[in-house]
Amino acid sequence: MAKLRIAPMFTGPVLVLAACQAASASMPAAATPTPSPRPLLTEDYARIGPLSPMPPQGTRATPTTAPHTVLGPTPSPTHPLFRYPTPTGSPIPPIRHIDHGTQVTLHEIHMIDAESGWAFGGDLSSETHLLRTSDAGKTWRDVSPPVQGPEWGAFLDASGTFLDSQKARVVFYLPYPVRGPVQSLLIWKTDDGGQTWSSTNAGDVYFIGLEWLSALVRFVDPDRGWIMIRHQRNGKVNDPVDLLATVDGGETWEWISDYRSETLASCVKSGVTFGSALVGFATLEECPNDVPVPVLEWTRDGGSTWEQARLPMPKDSADLTDCGTRSPQFVSASRAVVGASCRTGEGGGRVSLLFSTDDSGSTWKSLAYPGGDLLFIDSQTGWAVGHDIYRTTDAGFHWEKVKTVSWSGQFSFTSPSLGWAVARGDGTEALVRTLDGGSTWLLLKPFIGD
Repeated sequence: MAKLRIAPMFTGPVLVLAACQAASASMPAAATPTPSPRPLLTEDYARIGPLSPMPPQGTRATPTTAPHTVLGPTPSPTHPLFRYPTPTGSPIPPIRHIDHGTQVTLHEIHMIDAESGWAFGGDLSSETHLLRTSDAGKTWRDVSPPVQGPEWGAFLDASGTFLDSQKARVVFYLPYPVRGPVQSLLIWKTDDGGQTWSSTNAGDVYFIGLEWLSALVRFVDPDRGWIMIRHQRNGKVNDPVDLLATVDGGETWEWISDYRSETLASCVKSGVTFGSALVGFATLEECPNDVPVPVLEWTRDGGSTWEQARLPMPKDSADLTDCGTRSPQFVSASRAVVGASCRTGEGGGRVSLLFSTDDSGSTWKSLAYPGGDLLFIDSQTGWAVGHDIYRTTDAGFHWEKVKTVSWSGQFSFTSPSLGWAVARGDGTEALVRTLDGGSTWLLLKPFIGD
């Protein structure tokens, strides 16, 4: 989950919006876990990967219930990737819930309906918290699970999926590429809006994600889900991943593949989505610039195997290179959309294409679109978002430009008219809302409420 670490909110004219107006949640304290001190990696460790030995394919992690010890088994002292720090004495407590009345900055928002939603954010500290709203984003409750706080002035990042206003599956992690402590891959689960949490330790790993290369958590229903950990590039086009799956709501997790395999190893995975327990797509960017057509990875067996699918180009397209795909999204069990961008000729500009399928990827249709990230709420209504915001109401055949903004954002729409965005610009972040499909945006000032 990419975010800015500068905490001040937007004020005054920093956001160029059609209209700005200010708008005006607690939880029982979680039990304190008793974690063990965590070992450090050696300074010359340049590649990140799971703690050796890695759980073999087919291994299932067993569930635990908070409070519990966060760190898994202590590695062997002869392991070449570790040195041991001086014992720190007191165990590190879980992150503390933000006090009532505190103004918060959101980093990522996921609204469920007109009133309810989830967000990652925090106060002026460097900690990431999980927040929940029931009044359209005006006030929030800190419903963070009892995650062990970071050491040495570090900060936590987080990723998650939100099935409805009550069900969430989230992962908190230290976003370090090298020299970070070994951490347990804990998948946290709530089915009651964050009042209670349970967790499963899927294994001890060196790396879960970066600020700009976050872990991807995807569920198609309360039981079936996946986690993709995207590693940094190793070689010219080798971008390995770890892929885990669950069929019981996260009670157990199976390692389908790891970074040492060839599964999904080519190109940066810009996104992943699943439409059912079997069918999913992973979009690819930063592939070799001689790739003449957009490609994506396609699975029809729940992620066990993947094949590259070349998307059909329009008949009048020619001399395209440097193609990448983005924003994969299922809008029903069989209908999906994917965005693509290709370079036109030598030194030319770029052309953006919207691909759609109505049969889970067996056949595809292509249309031109304005470019940017795609966000559809049903088969007909969607947005292409960037500094220019476009909207379609006919599945992408026509696009209407509804607004030009001075900020970049992460967007969440729940209806053709209602939407929210975490607006970013000039080193700050702010929460804004639209009531007219993106034509005007109102500034909210979220805080921790009752």
